[in-house]
Amino acid sequence: MFQKISLRSIIFVVMTFVVVVYAMMQGLEVYNNLDTSNLEIEKRELLDEQTQPYENLKKAEGLIGIYAENIRSLHSDLAAPIYEGTEADKEF
Repeated sequence: MFQKISLRSIIFVVMTFVVVVYAMMQGLEVYNNLDTSNLEIEKRELLDEQTQPYENLKKAEGLIGIYAENIRSLHSDLAAPIYEGTEADKEF
């Protein structure tokens, strides 16, 4: 009823099992590393998205400062008397 199982076939089955398990473990390790690297990339992208508005705000504040200086200088130019008039005009 039972056939004689050779030592060679037992070794073949065991070694095949070992190779398959080893390959699965290596694949799982590669998958975990890829998953971790993807998480790191996503984390960096999220940090960039969070810091981007602050950088834009700093740029806008710089531009507002430049515009304010231009407006002040324009206002001082406009506020300066264009025509001082003669001595007779100054009396009135």
